Amino acid sequence: MKFYFAGGAMEVGGSCVYVRVGDRGILFDSGIRQGSGRDPLPDFRAIQLLGGVDAILVSHAHMDHTGSLPVISKAFPQAPIYMTPMTEMLTRILLADSLKIMDRREDEIPYYNEDDVSGMLARIVPVHYMVPFKVLGDMIMTLYPAGHIAGAACINLETPEGTILYTGDVSVQTQRTIEGMRIPKLRPDVMIMESTYGNRLHANRQAEEIRMVQLLADYIREGKKILIPAFALGRAQEVLLIIRSAIQKKELPKVPVYVDGMVRYINRAYKLYPTYLHISLARRIMRGNEPFYSDEIVAVDRLQEARENAEASDEEYMREIYDTFGREPVSVVEKLPDA
Repeated sequence: MKFYFAGGAMEVGGSCVYVRVGDRGILFDSGIRQGSGRDPLPDFRAIQLLGGVDAILVSHAHMDHTGSLPVISKAFPQAPIYMTPMTEMLTRILLADSLKIMDRREDEIPYYNEDDVSGMLARIVPVHYMVPFKVLGDMIMTLYPAGHIAGAACINLETPEGTILYTGDVSVQTQRTIEGMRIPKLRPDVMIMESTYGNRLHANRQAEEIRMVQLLADYIREGKKILIPAFALGRAQEVLLIIRSAIQKKELPKVPVYVDGMVRYINRAYKLYPTYLHISLARRIMRGNEPFYSDEIVAVDRLQEARENAEASDEEYMREIYDTFGREPVSVVEKLPDA
């Protein structure tokens, strides 16, 4: 096996690891660098010179791991792209938003267009957790829950030349929205692990939640308006559940909480895939209860079009996302025959 780090090594963002196994090339993630001042794309030229890509394995939906997928997939259209069904849905949402952002930047040439995204999405093969899956004929890939965000996976790939464990971003601790990382005792020959915060001590999660609620209570008591900037995927859902719980426990007064931006679309995606969420949140959804909103927590719609989308059912919303790129989701995976 030969490894080449096209992005993500000695830096944050643009995760992209290329592995050469015999005469075949496998790519783990294909992200984009955001706001770094460097070339946003990984070193795709080197990948081409090394022999190209025969399969792409994706750990999770964040743009620093998926943002350049349309570019590399267009260059190697024969390469299937493997990820969990939840990651597929979230990737569709994030790339659709990325297209809108690039369209607004008139002084920049977009990296890809809607056709490029559509072509890439058509090559996705969704694979569920802990289902051994054949890749390129004689390799076996198994995805394990990585924590971090919904649908995130640690990728275990058994090849004729040895086993690779690619972790992607991981979170051992259970969150309000998802369970923590769950993998069996594996013995890979090579492990490639994300280490962005590997040299930092993390704060106690419960203590941080208490501190956040106390700060919110203080500001509300002073009559202040509070703006909470949070990543639309993952962090925003955690913040909403913390606030909702605090209001229910009367740790916060019943004040209006408004949810705006792409958070609304991610919230709907979470409702469509409850089995990828924390068991208590999944039960709430499966019983027909609203997981994120309440009488106090509501979604904001600025335009009439947004209002119409907000009033649509979750099934209609999913249909709208898939119709944008003209493809039905694939839900069946091939299991290996029993030994």
